[in-house]
Amino acid sequence: MERKLFLIDGNSMLASAYYGAAASRTKKGREVSKNDRSAVIGMTGLIRTILRRHRPTHFVVVWDVSRETLWRRELYPGYKRRRRQTPPELKAQMELMRQLLEESGIPQYQVEGYEGEDLIAHIARKFSCSAPVVIMTKDKDLLQLVSPRITVWLQTQELQQMQARCDIKDNRPLPLKRHLEIRPEEIAALYEGLKPKQLSAVKALTGDRSDGIPPVAGLDESQSVQLIKRFGSLEKLYTALSVKGDKRQQINETIAALTSEEVPRNLRRTRKKAERNMELVRLDVTVPELEHLKLAHLELSINSKRVEQAYQKRGIRLSFDSSQKKISAR
Repeated sequence: MERKLFLIDGNSMLASAYYGAAASRTKKGREVSKNDRSAVIGMTGLIRTILRRHRPTHFVVVWDVSRETLWRRELYPGYKRRRRQTPPELKAQMELMRQLLEESGIPQYQVEGYEGEDLIAHIARKFSCSAPVVIMTKDKDLLQLVSPRITVWLQTQELQQMQARCDIKDNRPLPLKRHLEIRPEEIAALYEGLKPKQLSAVKALTGDRSDGIPPVAGLDESQSVQLIKRFGSLEKLYTALSVKGDKRQQINETIAALTSEEVPRNLRRTRKKAERNMELVRLDVTVPELEHLKLAHLELSINSKRVEQAYQKRGIRLSFDSSQKKISAR
């Protein structure tokens, strides 16, 4: 059997299930109970679908840790500072999901000081030569990892718009419901010919309000894409901005034509901010705690009875029998 490694962004997938169920409850006028397990049931259903439909040989779920310990917070204290706190009901389900994965024998990792995306980047690059990699997430930051051997299945609410931009026909099957398969050709279609590795420079210039990363020189994403398309990288953009004499005026005019008149001056004033942003967004961190990891550690070996018993102890009816359509809680 051909090897296939699936990397699951645990926080992203569980939060999607939680807020999706919460929206449904709000529509029906129901409160969230302290014993709510809807997110666990949703994420478990997703994992079960992957195992049945796509038959991965290797599989791992990664988790974030406390934001207070992140190395990015040390580099920039404002990083994710304004993010709202995780609801206690969701925290409780994260802990329950981790317990269930452990008792089910499904590999999972979290490392103090690092985000799940750092772990995904480390593992994907380490093993992509040995097995094709699929990353499941709703986080666009991970698109910079896309390569001929690494695919992202992006969960998105902009599915139809992204399909249209990629010129994906309706008859091309989705890998999973509400997930778009992102390969190098989709990156090129979505970002005007850019390569995945150039997306970190785009985000460094654009910033990210949700992560507390400020934009550089007031640039939006479309302007940042145009600059990286024209100059190739952040380093080359600032090399061009540092020239003197007649060439300086030519560079000013080129950049102004792609953005606005004041941007060349503002970019020169904010170079350090752009370089710091690049450190924050680029996923090329080595995680020392994962250096020992071998592909065999991620091999999937599931005992169906053991999994079912782990869930039944928590009052969740789960079967790997294909006849069971839904997972339910008592």
